[in-house]
Amino acid sequence: MARQQTVYVTGKMANLIFYNFRGRPAVRTMPKKVKQTRATKDSAKLFGKAARLSRVIREGLYPLYSDLGDASIMPRLTGAVFQCLKDEEATIGAEVFKDNLFFLRSFQWNRERELTEIMKKAVRPSFDEAGNLVLSLASLTPHKDLSVPAGTQTVILKIGACSISWNDPDIYDHHSLEINIPYNGGSRPAEEIVLPLKLKKNRLVLIGLALRYSNGKQWRDINDKKKWMPVGIVQAIWTGK
Repeated sequence: MARQQTVYVTGKMANLIFYNFRGRPAVRTMPKKVKQTRATKDSAKLFGKAARLSRVIREGLYPLYSDLGDASIMPRLTGAVFQCLKDEEATIGAEVFKDNLFFLRSFQWNRERELTEIMKKAVRPSFDEAGNLVLSLASLTPHKDLSVPAGTQTVILKIGACSISWNDPDIYDHHSLEINIPYNGGSRPAEEIVLPLKLKKNRLVLIGLALRYSNGKQWRDINDKKKWMPVGIVQAIWTGK
């Protein structure tokens, strides 16, 4: 397998195929004839759906990771979605995604630092009677429950949620917000945050969190270090048919 070194392109040119392999540009020759089995065709179709869902998820949660450059996010997220979809046909009539959403619930944008290594308190989702998404934040004592860079004055908790239509992955709803938490301000009481993300059937709802920090000034040198920039999906919910 040859590798591209300077110009990065994708697609076909003559008998060459340019593509992305594990976040790196690569090139290979096109086979003269490809014979696909039924299983191969079904897998390719499923992977195509996973790729479309992955794109919508990335767009829906983009506010959380817009400052985190990682070329491997797209193939890793598509792979996680594909794992969730593998048993789709067997479960679509019952509780779709009931057990196999694990691969999305544990997905981390930043492989250098997982969210749970820095934030030790969970965010629990529910829906109110009006169908809005409600996020319950547990009480938080910053210097005990958060691991932050030296000199931090404010921890910025970024919350994002998106609702994806199962039948048409191009249709989705998403909302995001930021909460500033004084690091030396004492304990923060538990609270509930309502997001206008309406509960609808046949939807995949994802909630993600990210952490950033401030020392009272522009702290670009710290926020550029990926080990202090966790981004993760903390919950994935299938609303049922």
